[in-house]
Amino acid sequence: MDEYFVLQDKPTAFAVNGQTVIVDSEKLATALLYLSEGWREIILIRYYLQLKDKQIAALLGKPRTTVNYQKNAALKQLRREMEKMNDEE
Repeated sequence: MDEYFVLQDKPTAFAVNGQTVIVDSEKLATALLYLSEGWREIILIRYYLQLKDKQIAALLGKPRTTVNYQKNAALKQLRREMEKMNDEE
């Protein structure tokens, strides 16, 4: 089998809103662990469960503007963590 097709990362499971979300990228999973639980939950719901901000707000009982702010702040922190990991390689 070609090395290209061999999975290099170990998948990581996160429990989110009663569901299991599998993150295939080890780096991304590690970076997600640096986020607060609330921010991580918003990111996983938005990008893995594919709910919109309005739906996330209803699910979490938060204003949509709060969800949007926290999502954007989490994405910035996630980007910083990923950049740190890339710099360490």
